[in-house]
Amino acid sequence: MKPLLTSEGPLTLDRPPMFPDGASEQDIESSASLFIFKHDRNLALRLISVIDEQLEGRERLVDLGVGYGFIAKSLKETLGFQEALGIDEDENRLEVARGRGIKTYQVDLENDPLPFSAETADLATSFGLLNYFKSYDNLLSETNRVLKLGGIFALSVPNLGWWVNRVSLGLGYQPPNISVSMKHMVGMPSFYPRQKPTKYIHSVTLRALRELLEKYGFETVRVLGGREPSYDDIRNRIARGFVKTTDRILSKSVGLSVRLFIVSKKVGPYGTEPIEP
Repeated sequence: MKPLLTSEGPLTLDRPPMFPDGASEQDIESSASLFIFKHDRNLALRLISVIDEQLEGRERLVDLGVGYGFIAKSLKETLGFQEALGIDEDENRLEVARGRGIKTYQVDLENDPLPFSAETADLATSFGLLNYFKSYDNLLSETNRVLKLGGIFALSVPNLGWWVNRVSLGLGYQPPNISVSMKHMVGMPSFYPRQKPTKYIHSVTLRALRELLEKYGFETVRVLGGREPSYDDIRNRIARGFVKTTDRILSKSVGLSVRLFIVSKKVGPYGTEPIEP
């Protein structure tokens, strides 16, 4: 039975529980997407609503970068999937995910093939993994291979076009979404609230990601933008109020938001259009 969703007022689910409800601090600290959902539940429910509307089958879900398994478990239960599979490199996280009923596999997603036959999955997800990769190519080509035609690929990435990145670079600061050190925060604007490096190798603009998805046989169905929840950590009250208000206004434009949430559909095999050098 499919979950019942309503669009009258704030979106609600008639089936429990949906993230971020029930997520542990460990879950939220390890996932920027869950951290955003914690502060903007309606964004999570809008995303689930789009996925729910687009799904053609509900047999197999594959979560790429499953972490501790909370999102995969929540999606499986909320959307009524028969099976949820999780991929990650970290065995400690995979052990927790297995305890949540996820069938897990330890795989290097940046370089290795997925351990599944072609066209066997109905939904693939990747929330906050690609920004740690040097290249997206292997993950996107393997996702296309294992998804059925018409299957859904939902992903989340930090947005290089975030307004804070644009202002920072324009003023000669390091864009916060790209770390140059795994140990130190350097070159950041004083109003940026976080005290530790994101450890993101790079991020991507909305335009570039949509074009790349198209190259790999995906059609973008919907794009949602997340707002930065960390501004309450800014000590100066005037600066905090100004930045929060600016973010609330500018993030209404998805291309200026801190994080992109994209729902795409497989419309053809990878290689339908050749990649130009």
